[in-house]
Amino acid sequence: MTPSHAPPVMHPLPGRGGLPRICLTSVDRQRLQRAVRSPTTAQRFARRSHIVLLAADGLSVAEIAGRLGTSSPTVRLWARRFAQAGIEGIRNDAPGRGRPPSLDRESIRAMCVVHGADGVLRPRGSVRQIASELGASPSSVWRALQKVSHHVGQ
Repeated sequence: MTPSHAPPVMHPLPGRGGLPRICLTSVDRQRLQRAVRSPTTAQRFARRSHIVLLAADGLSVAEIAGRLGTSSPTVRLWARRFAQAGIEGIRNDAPGRGRPPSLDRESIRAMCVVHGADGVLRPRGSVRQIASELGASPSSVWRALQKVSHHVGQ
């Protein structure tokens, strides 16, 4: 790995609760400020952007957490993620986060049949019947059917 492509080295600053030093370019600062102010920005990204802006301004973990009504571990996580990967590092959650689906697409497809010339996938019975056969809740089956119906043929 050449020195110009090495990952950034994080140096926690004393008295800042282990936050890495965050130096923003003017372009990054503008993008983050726009994300915080825009009413159409996803709230997760806006909150993360706000954390990074306050960390770059020199606030401590406790000050940022108190001001934004979040936890200290959350502040540390997003400041570190920005220090490691920049704006793209805070835009999305890490892969594999969240609860895995209780039903896979193939289980639901097995409970469906194709109807009509347009090839629309329809459930073979009621949502409650399918839920009973699969040992799942009706709401889980309903959500899975909604996803499958949008992806027929894939």
